Amino acid sequence: MRVAFLSEGATEMGFAPELRAEQPWREQFLLRTLVERILGAEGRIEPLDRSLLPSLRGNQALTLCREGARQIRRCALFGAEAAVMVIDRDRTAPRKRWRELNQQREALRSDAQRPLALPVAIGVAVETIEAWLLADEVALCDVLGMPHPKEPMGSPEKLDGAPGEHTHPKYVLNQRLRRDTTLGRSFLDQVGAIAARMDLDVVARQCPEGFGRFRDDVTREFSGFFR
Repeated sequence: MRVAFLSEGATEMGFAPELRAEQPWREQFLLRTLVERILGAEGRIEPLDRSLLPSLRGNQALTLCREGARQIRRCALFGAEAAVMVIDRDRTAPRKRWRELNQQREALRSDAQRPLALPVAIGVAVETIEAWLLADEVALCDVLGMPHPKEPMGSPEKLDGAPGEHTHPKYVLNQRLRRDTTLGRSFLDQVGAIAARMDLDVVARQCPEGFGRFRDDVTREFSGFFR
């Protein structure tokens, strides 16, 4: 199945500035790994080539909330058979962005003149996608070669600080990985290793509003294609 992955971040999509020349599109990236693992469909999903994806300028999350249906329709013209839209909640009102993405999905399907009935899975990470990578602390420590924590961190969805604050999920992940804000190959390798190793049941329990709902949505939309 050829899937158009639409998201706002390099962490989700496996893209880093230093890879532009030789590898602008990472073959195995976070969202692809998660969807394949949820469905038990490793190696059976073909991402729509990055060069064919719409350019989401400005506030990318807002663009998908307002124009997701149009963007998916464009991807379908280039051969996409399904789509995944994942954005961060970023301290907006609870479930507001989820409702907006769902409205875009329904608009696509109920268009009176050009209905498009292809599977579309949606997800809104609370507060950012980095919370999902923090959720399974055992897997995270194993990837980093660190001892397991004596005291669990608790739900990463409670990390609701502003960007740059020590209670923001991205800041906490950066501290765990001992990195600055540079998006490079080594960081993407670590993200890929965590995504491949983490226990999805643990992530769903720790991040029920974000990953839990996303996993349910992926299963509901796509499972019929991978039996």
